[in-house]
Amino acid sequence: MVFSWIAETISVERWEGTLEYTMMAPIRRWAQLLGSVLYAMVYGLIHTAAILVVLVLFFPQLDVHGRTR
Repeated sequence: MVFSWIAETISVERWEGTLEYTMMAPIRRWAQLLGSVLYAMVYGLIHTAAILVVLVLFFPQLDVHGRTR
């Protein structure tokens, strides 16, 4: 999810013609990359949690607690 988000962000910025401006921003590259990675990780966790909630709501018969019988 993280790599997909970063690749999509770069693709959109290339398409919009703003990639050069992003690279010339007065911020260190590691800080920009770290911010993108953290945002993608939080987004991925929220997305995963939402999918799990919907899964539990629509399929209550599934055992999501990891217990074996």
